[in-house]
Amino acid sequence: MNTKSILFNINLKYLLLISTLLIFASCGKKRMIKVSAVNPVTGEGYAYLPFKIVEVTSGAFESNYKTVYEGELGADGMNAFDFRVKSGRQYRITTDNINENDELPCYINNTSYTFTKNDSEFDFQFEYAPCAYLKTHVYNVDCQNTNDRILFDFEPTYVDDYSNIIPSEEFGCYNNEFISSEVPYGSWRATWEVTKNGNTTYHDSLFFINDGEEYIFELNY
Repeated sequence: MNTKSILFNINLKYLLLISTLLIFASCGKKRMIKVSAVNPVTGEGYAYLPFKIVEVTSGAFESNYKTVYEGELGADGMNAFDFRVKSGRQYRITTDNINENDELPCYINNTSYTFTKNDSEFDFQFEYAPCAYLKTHVYNVDCQNTNDRILFDFEPTYVDDYSNIIPSEEFGCYNNEFISSEVPYGSWRATWEVTKNGNTTYHDSLFFINDGEEYIFELNY
């Protein structure tokens, strides 16, 4: 065998090795994906909720989206399965967040999660809470003067930062009845800070709004 043939065989082996490595790299690595959807008020799972994984690839002018996996949660609201995560690809996982009554939830902790091969966490939990209604009456029942001040806020206890209701600061002989607002059901906390005659006091109260209920909170200060 001459030198050229030897070099050709060596180069061919390298090409085959590189091709094999590229094939393995493109195939990616299997990861255990865990998906769950729960009611944060009760801790119960949403049974048989559909979910899907979309592969996102970057194009010259726009990203391309391809559904690469579809499934549904089990009776306990959970599912775990092996999924091959390819190198250089981004994946987005979403669930169908409509409940059995075809009503959109009033609280969603996350609409989707994204992950790649290099991530260390593949446990994705979604939280959905049905709707209720909150109506508040705020009355200064012992008004002293125009310097009276109240700062009040309402938040569900299971939400770290609820931004749908903005804290309100009012002065003087304030009285107001707010219109009913659609809110997540469950445990809520009312907090209010009152200043009268230069003295400031702090108050809070826990209350529970049932699914679909219109709750009226009377805040007399």
